[in-house]
Amino acid sequence: MKEKDRLFYENRIKSFREKRNEYIQYKIILEKILERIARHCSSNFIIQVRVKTISSFAEKIQRQKYYKKSVEEIDDLCGGRIILPSMDEVKKVCKLIEDNFVINWKNSEDKLEEMKVSEFGYLSTHYSVHLMPDSPFYDGLKIPKMFYWLKAEIQIRTFLQHVWATIYHDIGYKGRFEIPKKWNREFYRLAAILENADESFSQIQRALLEYESNYGGYMTEKQINEEIEKLEIVYAADPENIDIAHRIAKMAISIGKWEKAISMLQKFIDSKNAPILRDLGIAMWKNYPKDSKEFQKGREYLEEAIRLDPTDSDALASLGGLWKDIDEDKARFYYKKAFEINPTDQYSLGNYLIYEIRKQENLDPIFLSRTLIRDAIKKCNNQIEVEINIPWAFFDIGLFHLFLGEIQESLDNYLMGIKFSTDDWMIFTTLKTLDLLNIVNNQLPGIDIVRNLLLLGLAFLFENKEVSTLLKRNYDVKESKLCEPIVILTGSIPSYMEAKVEEYKGNLIQAFKNFQGTIISGGTTAGVSGFAGDLQEHYPTSIKTIGYVPKSIPIHVRINSRYTNIRRTSGSDFSVRETIQYWLDIWVSNIDSNKVKLFGIAGGKICAFEYRLALVLGAKVGILENSGGEASILIKDPKLLKLKKGKENQLKILKNNVKDIETFLLK
Repeated sequence: MKEKDRLFYENRIKSFREKRNEYIQYKIILEKILERIARHCSSNFIIQVRVKTISSFAEKIQRQKYYKKSVEEIDDLCGGRIILPSMDEVKKVCKLIEDNFVINWKNSEDKLEEMKVSEFGYLSTHYSVHLMPDSPFYDGLKIPKMFYWLKAEIQIRTFLQHVWATIYHDIGYKGRFEIPKKWNREFYRLAAILENADESFSQIQRALLEYESNYGGYMTEKQINEEIEKLEIVYAADPENIDIAHRIAKMAISIGKWEKAISMLQKFIDSKNAPILRDLGIAMWKNYPKDSKEFQKGREYLEEAIRLDPTDSDALASLGGLWKDIDEDKARFYYKKAFEINPTDQYSLGNYLIYEIRKQENLDPIFLSRTLIRDAIKKCNNQIEVEINIPWAFFDIGLFHLFLGEIQESLDNYLMGIKFSTDDWMIFTTLKTLDLLNIVNNQLPGIDIVRNLLLLGLAFLFENKEVSTLLKRNYDVKESKLCEPIVILTGSIPSYMEAKVEEYKGNLIQAFKNFQGTIISGGTTAGVSGFAGDLQEHYPTSIKTIGYVPKSIPIHVRINSRYTNIRRTSGSDFSVRETIQYWLDIWVSNIDSNKVKLFGIAGGKICAFEYRLALVLGAKVGILENSGGEASILIKDPKLLKLKKGKENQLKILKNNVKDIETFLLK
């Protein structure tokens, strides 16, 4: 090296050594700013900030690119890096970097944008920056004026990009030696794999965020309220945080706290954020009377959300819902647009079909859409499997099975929808949807049973006074009212267990010895219904048996004359109609569900519904161990066990002995 070059390098190194302490102080400020920005976008991140070492600077200035640059002209003497879990979070952070630093775009480079189609490489977004006056992210930091002119380089990357870059950049990019082609190809091949992995992680994260937003599917109302309280503390510390405000609002919406949601979202009207405006519009629509200015404003927010994002089928379908009771043509128009944008969305499909049915006054739209309906059922079941879109996925499946004439499957899903409803408006909305189908009532068998089931859910779970009045007016008990306590005796005994019939009967007779109250059962001489007749015969003064049977019964079935009373439904054969009716009678008799117990042995599909309905309405259910049939299936049902909401003690597994059964009946 020539002497003049040596002196040149030594003078520049001396100059950097003198200024390096400024950069060290600048590093402290930069680190705090980057942490604030990262925390605004993610709860999981890594911040790395460094000032070049003397030796690293000495190496850098010997490269041709930097030979003539002064110390002040070099961008990366202070460098910061934010490392994040996903590309979605990288994009959010990049936006905030661009909004809160002065960017030297000429010296900045986005490696992702520059890469050729066939090339993979050093995946990071780079910015050459200096500080921006008056940025809100600098609040409270004592920043010397001279720092606003110091340059820095900021890199934003994902965890996977960081793994790749750490190895490749340190070995190859700094040019210590030329990497052999074989290993360069391996680096690029691995970069391609990691790029795909990054996208997969982003997809998973989006799905989990959707799951998180469906709070009612995995949290009780009490838990949601507790979470809101926690988030409000966070929000108070960061009142400009739109994401926290939106989370609080969505939680409030899930339990019908419309005013809470409105107060949170109104602060961000000027954000031009389509989801914010959509949810604000929904909350105002739900909270205010149709003739109010606030209701009108809610509609305008929904319309603005659609203008900002015309592909948002949720906003379109919500606007259809807003017009439901006001202008049927407009409701049909928006539901149809939502369906056209996303025909696989179950909410859009269901409402589109309902309004087409109303328009045509027949079920032809269903016959033309059976494949779409089956696909929508699969999608709903996938949502239920990962516990998102609860309870709506259950209600949607219930409606689709009703359309297809599959009554039992319809009722099973409506029942689960009731179980996971966190507020009565959810069930009221579902009832109003069914009311739109009044025009084809006679063409949809079972719709009356579904309505009664939803009314029972409102009455028992939410103690809704309006529904209570309706039930007592429409379903007044003609005979004497039922008396508590009540035991529902149900089930059927499989043929392979007929040898145990006498053992079951003997144990029941002894277990009911000290019971005084009402027994509800099937009213026939066969199987478990016959046991109720035996109990009536043994304890004529302490027990009253009520049997529920359809108006028309099969020829081979015999009514059990030993029952105190037989009550008939409008059914043409045994079905869940009898189950719904005895629960209606329990309600109009002013009996709380906690005064009701159900004892079950094995059983088929009707019994399965009886077991589940009793659990959902709040009764205690005792299942005879190893009795087979639906009783054994119930014990392993993930919808009732895995997704329970604090009712674990409702279901009891009973041994086939007098003591266990008696304890369940009398405790």
